[in-house]
Amino acid sequence: MVLLSVAMLAATGCARDGDETEAAPTERTPTVATTAPTETVSKPGLAEDLNDVGGPLDLELASAVRIGDLLAVSVTTYEEWEDDLLTGPRLDKQGPNRLTILYDTDQDDRADYTGKVVFAEGALSLVIAGEGQAFEPIPVERPDDATAQAVHPVDVFVILDQAEGETDIQVAIESSAAGFKDRIPAEGWILVPFAPG
Repeated sequence: MVLLSVAMLAATGCARDGDETEAAPTERTPTVATTAPTETVSKPGLAEDLNDVGGPLDLELASAVRIGDLLAVSVTTYEEWEDDLLTGPRLDKQGPNRLTILYDTDQDDRADYTGKVVFAEGALSLVIAGEGQAFEPIPVERPDDATAQAVHPVDVFVILDQAEGETDIQVAIESSAAGFKDRIPAEGWILVPFAPG
């Protein structure tokens, strides 16, 4: 799973501190704030947000890549944070600070499933639920102190009306910490095209 996460980051050109990948030299296109201070740059599988809210969970970059039956999601914040920032009373319940992945599996612009990132029982986990179902916690990796990423099967979404689940989905990420809320992308969704494994 670690290798898929690394491959996902390389494939999307998700870079920090002005670093750019050779494969996608325009991935970090500057965003000019005009009348909308929360304007984002969004491309298939990638979204970038301005440094526009306070608190430790001001979202900077998000990427999502689907390869066959696996979905890899990564989010980077402008500030570093510790796992215990997302402490919850138990795995299926978030505390006051929140990091949540929204999944739109049928592209109707509404979340069908939510993935809550929670620090409980000594580990940072992603707990996905929706459509009357709840799934086993998925480990969240921290390649650095400003990034959280997870890889999980797509079949947990049980896309029954699509041929073998070979369809695009959409994701968005929301955060709330120290009284500040953020969303990436600020409006709309990150398109995650299906790619055969």
